[in-house]
Amino acid sequence: MNKPALWTKDFIGISLTNFFLFMTFYFLLVTLPVYVLNELNGTETEAGLATTVFLISAILIRFISGQWVEHFGKKNVLIASLALFLVATIIYPVVSGLSTLLVLRFFHGIGFGMATTAAGAIVADIIPNSRRGEGMGYYVMSMNLAMAIGPFAGLAIMNEWGIHAGFIVCMLVALIALLISFSLKKDIIALGEPVVPFKLDLSPGNLIEKSALPIALTGTFFAIVYAAILSFVSVYAEELHIGAAAGFFFVVYAVVIVLSRPFTGRWFDQYGANVIVYPSIVL
Repeated sequence: MNKPALWTKDFIGISLTNFFLFMTFYFLLVTLPVYVLNELNGTETEAGLATTVFLISAILIRFISGQWVEHFGKKNVLIASLALFLVATIIYPVVSGLSTLLVLRFFHGIGFGMATTAAGAIVADIIPNSRRGEGMGYYVMSMNLAMAIGPFAGLAIMNEWGIHAGFIVCMLVALIALLISFSLKKDIIALGEPVVPFKLDLSPGNLIEKSALPIALTGTFFAIVYAAILSFVSVYAEELHIGAAAGFFFVVYAVVIVLSRPFTGRWFDQYGANVIVYPSIVL
């Protein structure tokens, strides 16, 4: 029996869009703390705040961006959010103070939160049900690769040519993500479907899916640990006087992810999630 196709044009397109989106995110995540300390004369706490503000806005916008996706269409929201993300990226070189940077990070996070919500909805529609674990594994790998390549490239470019060269690279990468998103097929709309005005529903039942909370909290604790390391590994490396070598932390991380991803996705489809999740928590 032939398996349904996984590596379709749209699956490759949304995976690449996700990769370049997260490339920009992780590129800035490790370079901005150093930028705040060295260029804006900020403190370690203020450097961490530049990351926190971004993530707060990205999280808050998710509560309503899902409703935008359902009403205005996944592709439309993705394109609009990537355009906002690109505009915010273009503004970084002209920022001259910490307060302005924090405001910019807030709006940049809005674009990021909207884009990741729309991209997740798109890929969920694209992947065949029988290859759900394998497909999501490869899709998430695009994020994981960006998690490794972005910081490595960011630290290398910053150490070699300075942070402003890094900002230019971020602009180009964000632009590529936007251009690829235009190639995705449009949402299917039933003929004769009535046009209903958008109405935002802020009721708790509509904002939060209770059945998703256990796995969401599990993912949150994983993310807290990794984000704490990721945000300050570049600063820590500077303190140890090995700043140029800090990027290899992410290279090793990426190699392990790439090697493990293909067979773990198949195990998921064959044996279920628990066979993968519980050993992973222990590791």
